[in-house]
Amino acid sequence: MRKELPIYLLLLLLGAACLYLWLSIPKTACVQLAKVYEAFELRKQLDGKYKNVSNARKLQTDSMEMQLKALSNIIMGMDEKSKERQEKINEFEYKKQEYLRKKKNFSEGDAATAKMYEEQVWSLCK
Repeated sequence: MRKELPIYLLLLLLGAACLYLWLSIPKTACVQLAKVYEAFELRKQLDGKYKNVSNARKLQTDSMEMQLKALSNIIMGMDEKSKERQEKINEFEYKKQEYLRKKKNFSEGDAATAKMYEEQVWSLCK
């Protein structure tokens, strides 16, 4: 038994060293960013704000589009040589330019807002 004691101690020491080395190795963890991003509460709040603003802008451009269609129908029903028709055509062209300008501005604004909100959320997720 006394002859085996140093072997047992050596095995115990070797086992403890192996266990220590195995536990001290850095572990790698995987984070599913898509799930974290989707579950993030601020993202949901900002998404709601974005949708509200986007819907309000869409209502405004839709209203302008309907006005343009109505004005177009009025112009089509008028006498081609009347002065009033020419005034309505000028009004139509002005409103059309305003509609296109607003639609472009809203589109650019929506894209910038979406990007800003996304960057804000990702900066907090990291």
